[in-house]
Amino acid sequence: MADRGDARRRAEDEAATHRVRVGALGLAAVFLLVMLAATLLRATGDAELSRQEAKAAANQAAPSEPLAQLGVAPGAPPAEPQH
Repeated sequence: MADRGDARRRAEDEAATHRVRVGALGLAAVFLLVMLAATLLRATGDAELSRQEAKAAANQAAPSEPLAQLGVAPGAPPAEPQH
């Protein structure tokens, strides 16, 4: 009878060990998938960022307020009349 109890306990221990191994493998797989997704998203984000930087550089090259550069901006106080 003691052999049956030992065999049952050994089987339960093996089942518990198997569950732990499967759980650890699952966690490792999820971790690797998350790292892969982060790498892919970072790569596409970098490309988008470089496009935005190029667009910002093009906008800086063109004057943003041409009327203000000429001194005729709307809302400017009227010039003093010259006598």
